[in-house]
Amino acid sequence: TLQAWFSELGMAGTLAEIGPYHDYLNVVHVSIGGNKSDAFMHQALKHETFISKDGTLLNQLTIKRTHDWNSGTDAWMLRELRKVGVAYPDSETVRILGKDTNRVMTRVYMPYGSTLKASIGISEDEIEVMEELLPNGQKFTYFWLPMNTAPGESTEIMLAYEPPFKLDFNSKLLGIDDYRLFLDKQAGIREFDFEKYMYYGPHLISYAHNPTFTEESENEVYRAVIHTDKILSIAVGEE
Repeated sequence: TLQAWFSELGMAGTLAEIGPYHDYLNVVHVSIGGNKSDAFMHQALKHETFISKDGTLLNQLTIKRTHDWNSGTDAWMLRELRKVGVAYPDSETVRILGKDTNRVMTRVYMPYGSTLKASIGISEDEIEVMEELLPNGQKFTYFWLPMNTAPGESTEIMLAYEPPFKLDFNSKLLGIDDYRLFLDKQAGIREFDFEKYMYYGPHLISYAHNPTFTEESENEVYRAVIHTDKILSIAVGEE
C-alpha cells in the first residue's frame, strides 16, 4: 500500500512509462569511490535536439560534474568535526568525508533502440550500450560509462545519439507533430541544472512549447534547476 502511494506521488524512483514516439532522459550515477564526495558534487545537463527536414532526430547530451570541495570546505569540515570532539582529524578521515576524487559509473537512460553516434571527453571504447527490461515489460537503452572528478575540478563529456523514432509531418493534423521529452531526476539527489535546446531543419519551426520558464533565445526553449521529474513538449511543423 505504501509503495502504491509513493508511486502515485511520483516519488518511487521508478523510470517513467513512455510511449513509442517519446524521448526520454535519466542520468543516474552509481558511486564506486567508497567515500562521501557525492555530497559535494554539482551536476549540469544540456540536452540538444536536432530535427532534420524528414523528422529524423539527433540528440546531443552534455554532462558536466563539478566537485565543489575547496579551501572553504576544509575550514567548514574542521569546525564540524570539532563539534563532535575530533580536534585534529587525520587526512584519511577527511578523504573519506569527501576530499577525494569522486568516482562513479554513470547510466544514461534513453528510449529503447537509441544508437550512439559520437562522444567527446570520453572514448567510445569506454562506453557500453546496455538494455534494461522493467517488470511492466517496458525496455530502455542506456549508456554505461565512468566519470571521475577530482576536488576543485570539473568533468565534462558529450554524447551524440539517435533515438529510434522520428517526427511525422505528413500524416499529422496541419503538418505538426509533438516532440515530447520525459526528464527523470535520479532518486536521492536534491537538484541539478538543466538546459534544453531545439534546432530545426529547413522550413521547420516551433509553434509552441510547454512549460515555458525562459524566453526562447538562440534555440533555447527551457532552463531550470530540476527538483523533480519533468515533461517538456514542443509542437514542431512546417512553416
